[in-house]
Amino acid sequence: MERIIVLTTIYNCDKYLERCLNSIKYQNYKSWICYLLNDLSTDNSKQIAEKYCYEDSRFVLVDNDKKYYQPGNYDQILRSNLVKDDDIVVEVDGDDWLATPEAFSKIVAKHAEGFLITHGSFTYSDGRPGFSRPFSVDQLRVSIANATHLRSWRAKLWKNIEVADLFVNGWYAETAGDVFFMIPMLEMAGDDRIYHMEDILYIYNESNPIN
Repeated sequence: MERIIVLTTIYNCDKYLERCLNSIKYQNYKSWICYLLNDLSTDNSKQIAEKYCYEDSRFVLVDNDKKYYQPGNYDQILRSNLVKDDDIVVEVDGDDWLATPEAFSKIVAKHAEGFLITHGSFTYSDGRPGFSRPFSVDQLRVSIANATHLRSWRAKLWKNIEVADLFVNGWYAETAGDVFFMIPMLEMAGDDRIYHMEDILYIYNESNPIN
């Protein structure tokens, strides 16, 4: 059975975190492990994460002692011996949630067909439709094309990114981190190994003031 590695970065999202984690916990597809990456939260996010880890061993808390931002949080897990090259990586931000309990099953089915990356589709938390569309790799550097939620990829793609390429001024990028890792992975995968999901799998939460 394919294993999913879920990456959930947490920063001051205690109002939304339980909804996020429940949407992961109650997926119909059960072979997953979720790393809860607490990036120096100052609210009750850590305590909520600890509760879920106590109740379900598939949740694992990583409590940072310095700020790693999105790329750094992912990098410390994906370059470790915790993750195998063929694991499927899925990102679910701590203030967002999965739209359906079938999300993981749908993603695994596409990876089983040989796709290395899946992306799309989502709605905003207020019900507005999200922007998500197929594109060709050659559009990446000449337009604003990029993969949107829900994003998944084979772990080996991340491991082929140079660590320094995730940095700005000597440390992991603070903002727009997805550009730093998604574009190189999309280029590595190539058009025939990227799949755009039409089904709505993700809710992007714009009610969080941080967003």
